[in-house]
Amino acid sequence: MNRIPYLILVGLAAGASLVAQEPGRGPRGNCQGMQASGSRAPIASNPIVELKGKITAVQLARGQGMPSLEIEEGGKTTKVVLGSMRYLMQQNFNPKAGDEVSVKGYKTGADVFAITATVAGGPALRLRDDNGWPVWAGWGRMGRCGCCGDQ
Repeated sequence: MNRIPYLILVGLAAGASLVAQEPGRGPRGNCQGMQASGSRAPIASNPIVELKGKITAVQLARGQGMPSLEIEEGGKTTKVVLGSMRYLMQQNFNPKAGDEVSVKGYKTGADVFAITATVAGGPALRLRDDNGWPVWAGWGRMGRCGCCGDQ
């Protein structure tokens, strides 16, 4: 057997093992840096913000990552991460570009993770609990993330 391809395969397997063991990462990604209950809540280390503005873009396409909105407020555009597509559909949440929206969330870097989102004229949609854990994912149940299985 040729030793060079064998060594490359061993190196790739070792690298994959390290990625699988990286804290906060599961088979589907990092759940936006959140970890299961028992870990520090997302809100504990991130500032709470409230935005009111116009939706300039809606990202709800399958395979495009976590659904999000771009909201313009005072000439500044902010990306607001929503929640799972399935949960948004179950809640009949269907925002459109041009809609007025108000969002309460916590800021992580340049993005905001929505706790609640209200499109003008509609009810408030609750996306995360008071600690910032996603309400759709079943955080805290058996110590696992409901979206990726992280512990």
